Amino acid sequence: MAQMTPWIHTYTTRDLLDDSFDLFKAEALTLILVGVLPYALVVLFNVVMRVFVIREQLLSEFSWAALGDSAGNPIFWVYVLGLAACLVAAMTLALLAQVRVALLHAFGETVTLRAAFTRLVKPFFSSLLVLPLVLIGVSIVSGVIGAVLMFTLSLLLFPLLNGGQGGGSAIIAGGIIILVQVAVHAWLWLTVIAWMLAYPAELIVKQSGPFEALGASIRVAGRRLKELMRVSMVYLTIPFAFIGVAVLLAVLGFYAARAIDPTSSALIITTMVLGLIGVVVTGIFSCLQTLVYIDAACRLDNLDLRLMARQVGLGEEIDLALAPTFRLQAAAAYPNYAVQSAGAGSAYPNYAAPDYTRLPVGDPDAAPPLATLVNPPAPAAPVHPTAIPPPDLAPDYSKPPTPVVTGEEGPHDA
Repeated sequence: MAQMTPWIHTYTTRDLLDDSFDLFKAEALTLILVGVLPYALVVLFNVVMRVFVIREQLLSEFSWAALGDSAGNPIFWVYVLGLAACLVAAMTLALLAQVRVALLHAFGETVTLRAAFTRLVKPFFSSLLVLPLVLIGVSIVSGVIGAVLMFTLSLLLFPLLNGGQGGGSAIIAGGIIILVQVAVHAWLWLTVIAWMLAYPAELIVKQSGPFEALGASIRVAGRRLKELMRVSMVYLTIPFAFIGVAVLLAVLGFYAARAIDPTSSALIITTMVLGLIGVVVTGIFSCLQTLVYIDAACRLDNLDLRLMARQVGLGEEIDLALAPTFRLQAAAAYPNYAVQSAGAGSAYPNYAAPDYTRLPVGDPDAAPPLATLVNPPAPAAPVHPTAIPPPDLAPDYSKPPTPVVTGEEGPHDA
C-alpha cells in the first residue's frame, strides 16, 4: 500500500536531477543487484552455446579476417542473433526491475529482491512489443528527415560545394551539412526519450496495456517537453564519466579472460564491462523515470493530496471531493424561436392558426393595430397648468392678535 513519503511531490527540473541521484544512492546496492541478475540469462546462453552447440573454435583470433571467415558459418549467426536477443531481454528486464525498486522505495514499501521482480510479466512483454516498434518508427522518420535535409542543404550550399580553391568551400559546406544533420537527429531522439520517460512506471503501477501506457507517457511529457529534453540530455552524458573505468576494466578483464577462453576473451570482457556500466547508468535513469511519473501523478491526479488524506483517515472524502460530479454538455440544445412551429396544424390538417398580427376587417370594437401597440405615437406636448396662487403667509406672532368680534357676549363679560 502506497504511503506518503518525502519523495511524493512535484519536481522542478533541478529537483529531477538532484533527487534522482539521491534516490539512487538510497538503494544503490539493490538497484545494481537487480540490474545484474537478468544478465545471468546472457551468461547461461553463452555456456549452452559453447558446450552443446559450438564445439569448434569459430574465431581463431579476434580480427576482421577471422570475423569474415566465421560469417559464412550459420552457427555463428545463430550465436550472434541469440546473444543480441538475450542482451535486449536482459536490459529490458533489468530496467523494469530497477524502476520497480525505485517505486517501492519512493512509496515507502519494503524493498526486496522478490518484490523487485513481482508483477513484471505483463510490463516485460509489453516493452518487448512496443520498444522495437518505436525504434523502427523513429529510425524511418530519422532516415526520411536526413534525406530531405541532405537534398535541401545540398541545393542551398551548391555554390560552396563546387567553388573555392583547394576544396575549402566544399569542406565548409560538408561541415555545415553534418552539423545540421546531427542537431536535427539529436533533437528527434531527445524528444522520443522524453516521451518514453514515464512509460515503465505506467506499465508497472497501473498494469495497463502497452499502447495505453505509451499514450499516457506521451501526454505526461507533452506538458513539460522542453524540461524533460534538457534532463534527458544531461543523463546522456553520464556514460562518458565511466570511460576511464571502462578502459581499465577492459584491459584487466581481457588478460584475465584469455586464460579461460582465448578465442572469445574480447567478446566476454566487452559484454561484462558494457553490462556493468549499463547497470549503473540504467539504475540512475530508472530513478529519474520514477520521479517523472510521481511528478505527473501529483500534477494530474493529485497523488500527494490523496495520500495525505488517506494518512489521516480521509481517503473516501478526498476521493469524493476530487471526483468529477457532473459533466457539462458540449453544446446545450435550446429551442429555436426564430422558426415558426407547425402548431395545431400538424395534428389537424384543416385547421388554420389565427394570424394575430392582423385584426379582423369591419370589427367596430377592434383594438388599434398591432403596429400602433408596438410603436405607439409620441405623446402630445404637455399643457401648462394655470398658475397656482402662492400659499398664505405664516402669521406674525410679534404683534398681538386681533380680537374676534362675534356679536354675543360671553359669561366673562358679566
